[in-house]
Amino acid sequence: MTLRKPVPDDWQAVHSWAGLEEACRYQAWGPDTEDQTRAFVQTAVDAWSHARQPRYVYVARFGGRTRRHG
Repeated sequence: MTLRKPVPDDWQAVHSWAGLEEACRYQAWGPDTEDQTRAFVQTAVDAWSHARQPRYVYVARFGGRTRRHG
């Protein structure tokens, strides 16, 4: 497993599970639409450019698969 900063192109991998009811059943969010997932990923990307970062979102890579954390 490796962790890295998110990039805008991560939205499809994130959406592959963030759009599923069973993946977010116990979360305060979701299931996300494609537009919601794109917005989340862009917000996570933008957060890394702030001097006082409000949140730390990482992409966890397991083999070739991406997961959202943060």
